[in-house]
Amino acid sequence: MARSTIALLASFVVAVGVPASAQQAPLNASQMKQPAANPNEKICEDVTQSGSRVVTKRFCGTRAEWEEKKRQDREGIEQM
Repeated sequence: MARSTIALLASFVVAVGVPASAQQAPLNASQMKQPAANPNEKICEDVTQSGSRVVTKRFCGTRAEWEEKKRQDREGIEQM
């Protein structure tokens, strides 16, 4: 019975062939680029307070504000 199952699966794989996605031409660099992110887009995220697993604070800011916050956090860690 196992041989018939293997034969059936093998015939299915051969019948299906290569998926259509594998037949497409590879993307070049210009097709892979994403549009530039809007620096004024508002993003909100719940941030867990340091030293607590329960207390979270919601921070809403633009992409530029998030980048500044990340930069300040990085500098604070480097100074420690």
